[in-house]
Amino acid sequence: MDLLRNHRYRYAACCLVAIVGLLPLAAFSKEANNVSAPPAPLKALFDEAWQRQPEARAYSTRLESLRARERVSQNLLPKPLTLDVAGKAERSGTNSNFGAGGAGEYLVGFAIPLWLIGERSSAMALSDAELQRLIKQQASTQLRLAARIRTLFWEFEFAKINGELAENRLQNAKALSQDVQRRFKAGDLSKADFMQAESAVANSEAALAESQANLILAKQNLRSAIGRDITPDLLKPAQHYAETLPLLPKNFVDLDQSHPLIQDLIAQVEVASKATALAQAQTRQNPELRLYTTSGRPEVGVPTQQSVLLGLRIPFGSSDQVQAQRFASRANQIESEGRLAFERDRILAELDASKAQVESAQIRLTAAKRRAQLSTETRAFFDKSFKFGETDLPTRLRIELEAMDAIKQAAQAEITYLASVSALRQALGLLPE
Repeated sequence: MDLLRNHRYRYAACCLVAIVGLLPLAAFSKEANNVSAPPAPLKALFDEAWQRQPEARAYSTRLESLRARERVSQNLLPKPLTLDVAGKAERSGTNSNFGAGGAGEYLVGFAIPLWLIGERSSAMALSDAELQRLIKQQASTQLRLAARIRTLFWEFEFAKINGELAENRLQNAKALSQDVQRRFKAGDLSKADFMQAESAVANSEAALAESQANLILAKQNLRSAIGRDITPDLLKPAQHYAETLPLLPKNFVDLDQSHPLIQDLIAQVEVASKATALAQAQTRQNPELRLYTTSGRPEVGVPTQQSVLLGLRIPFGSSDQVQAQRFASRANQIESEGRLAFERDRILAELDASKAQVESAQIRLTAAKRRAQLSTETRAFFDKSFKFGETDLPTRLRIELEAMDAIKQAAQAEITYLASVSALRQALGLLPE
């Protein structure tokens, strides 16, 4: 019977080690090996969360709005034509003589707005820059959402693995307590030993309750982001969700052409620059070319006369108003350029930190795996020694706690490594895939 129970403990230990099976560590200079595994749901979670975002719902409408503004800037006229219609007639008593030989006049004309010098080209450049900025802004918004989803997802994974380990710890504590109880009844162990074993069970139950509460909180946080309950496909081991280790560029400066956040800021600088150029061109309101035709009789009995009038309306500009608009545009440009420089430095620092975290996580993972293996083997040895009466219960409980702590650290080290790879992909501006 003791031999059977010994095999049962060894089987439980093997199961715990299997929980923390480790992924092969890939070098930074190579892409991680493609292993046939179920598709990770991280991208599906991101897609679901993105569809719920207001930016995603309003994107198509904003795109059409900017395209309409682009068409306006491409028109030959800055504003639509204005039609002017006026007329006058001389009256005798209550009857109008106009139209029946009386005196009167009709006036019909058009006011044609004109572009200022350089305004049309500047408006076209600005509308194109705003359109490109919207596309870049959408990508950067997606990347920010990906950061939140990744954080919530790996917090959920931490809570899930801690819950599984707490359950296994409780099962082992109960099995040990049952063995101690049997030997206490047989007179091999004291009541103090039995009480210590029961105390270990109580501690394990409290740890399980805490881990379950943390798991519920992590589930709710993730649920609030994706808008649905956690399905069983997210209860698989964490290895199924691993993102591939990305290739690092030789020079992080190359990220200017690929990182969504930097691309968005560059687009903002471009928009601010084009807005400044447009403000410099708009020194006054648009002038108008006016074309009128008149028809009527200046006096009764005189034949109808027609004439064509051509005029030009040139509004005077306000130097203070123009200067205010220019300074506002220039201030936006300076702010955008400063933010670009700041964010570029921040992203480069984040990349260096993420790279170091992955390297550190690899080292900790290897060490934690080795410790978990040694602790499991040591626990099996002391378990056998305890059954033969060669080891006291306090030593056996200490070895059990050390083994469980080693297994927990190995499991957490694996999640930390997977999360660090995910963080590195985030720092590189890569979306979940």
